Amino acid sequence: MSLHIVALDSGVQHPDASKPTLTMPIYAWVTMHISGPILACLYIDPMIGTDIVVIWNWQTGENVGRVAARRMKSIVLLSPFAMVVANLDQESLDIYEINVSDKDVILLRRLLLPRVSTDDDLGPFMYEEALLRAYPSPRYPASSQNPYGKDVHPTDYPFTTEESDGIVACVFHTSGPSHYSLFAHRSALLHPYGDPDSNHRSVAPLIPWSEWGPDNVRWLDIECSMYWICYVHGHRVAVLEKRQDTSSGNVSKDEDPLLYRQIQLRQEIGQRMIEDNSVGAILSELSEEEQSLFAMDLDSRFFSLRVLDFNPRAIRRLKTDANISSISPTTPIRERAGRGQLLVTEPSKMNDIVETRLPYLETTVRLHDLEFIDPWRRVHGVMINGECLILLLSAHESESSGVYVCHL
Repeated sequence: MSLHIVALDSGVQHPDASKPTLTMPIYAWVTMHISGPILACLYIDPMIGTDIVVIWNWQTGENVGRVAARRMKSIVLLSPFAMVVANLDQESLDIYEINVSDKDVILLRRLLLPRVSTDDDLGPFMYEEALLRAYPSPRYPASSQNPYGKDVHPTDYPFTTEESDGIVACVFHTSGPSHYSLFAHRSALLHPYGDPDSNHRSVAPLIPWSEWGPDNVRWLDIECSMYWICYVHGHRVAVLEKRQDTSSGNVSKDEDPLLYRQIQLRQEIGQRMIEDNSVGAILSELSEEEQSLFAMDLDSRFFSLRVLDFNPRAIRRLKTDANISSISPTTPIRERAGRGQLLVTEPSKMNDIVETRLPYLETTVRLHDLEFIDPWRRVHGVMINGECLILLLSAHESESSGVYVCHL
């Protein structure tokens, strides 16, 4: 597999690249992250069963180092000199130092993930898939030559962070019935837990979940998109949510007008079918719009847009603001939608066992409250950058799909 180093403005070899291509003798899926001259590539080859992380200096064409293991599912750069790997074979987040001058990639530590039983008979669930996201990529050169960020501003957390220190999101698909998303600051993953001299050991230490996780992480029972590349930007995360309850007695006209109309229509047709078994005749009397509404699968569509903000300075400031409301992380959509920015400091519990306490702010908006959203078109994705949210729409009937942009 060859990676071509080209300039976006010309489509030809990048002027800073000494070699036109970087080649690996492998046929695989590849994901890439870049910061300055550092190009981190994860090659996943389902045929050989071994995944390979390769660090290149794309300007010189040199191979800085590589790591090979089973079930390394995702990577992101934490700084130009460090990365995190979702290692599902070890059920850990592995932190590596990238040493460009020595051309080496060194495992610093393994942050062990929690093991949670979904059923007494089945034992702990297994982590089946993982997807790490953190954008934008760290700037090069790093804001501090020390990859652990010592010379930065203090916060309320037991580690140091700076304003540009963004959030890392990791979506886990498990063998259990639920999917979970983990959120942690980059500096929390880089923090040298335990023995300060552990980074100089010949064998990387295993850091128990109880030591690094509960205070520095937030686990939520939500599933960020596995497809859209930038649902994370800086401290913010954008996700779509489905309705939590679609039973007829729990849907009001104001809350979900389209679903309310569908429920009323189906109840009316159901009653007529009891009185008259001529189903075809009943349906033929409906307008084209009513027939479409009757057949639509509204239960599976996304219902609300949720933006989470983990900015520690904003959280610290709003904790003393009497006008900000606090909610539980399990507060249902109908009780948080349309209420503006809300503060969450109460712990989350995954399967009522694993407790996490990283505070965050959140804003929830029902999609049908956004005036530019056509209720007949399905929102199927969301992306975020520093200035706006991008909603992706799928086609309904003969209508084309579209993209809507709304400023933050």
